[in-house]
Amino acid sequence: MPEVWEGKRYEMYESHNFNDYMYELGVGFFTRQIGNAVTPTIILEKNGNKYKLTTESTFKTSVIEFELGKEFDEVTLDDRNVKSVVTLEGNKLIHKQGGDKPTTITREFTPTELVAIMTIGKVVCTRKYRAV
Repeated sequence: MPEVWEGKRYEMYESHNFNDYMYELGVGFFTRQIGNAVTPTIILEKNGNKYKLTTESTFKTSVIEFELGKEFDEVTLDDRNVKSVVTLEGNKLIHKQGGDKPTTITREFTPTELVAIMTIGKVVCTRKYRAV
């Protein structure tokens, strides 16, 4: 039986507190302005036990490949080099990024929507995406 996210692209339609999230990460003013203006698309793919998560926008595209529960090196969209681990709990992809400013991104997939909750310290950002 296919996962609810298989074969779908999720396009962002709503974002709350993203500027504060980027500020807490140390992202500069100019890059925060661009980050707030773009509407990314997220694609999650699975091949055997390997996953590929693509975040596309007109500004920048990020592709991470991982196996659930295994640590991997990641260069984040804001150019941090971190050690990350991704786990799957039901339809929630839990993405923990280490480094100087540890973050957690919880992505909950449904057949029609993806809700990403991004946390750094006490700052929480919510971004919503529609399946297309």
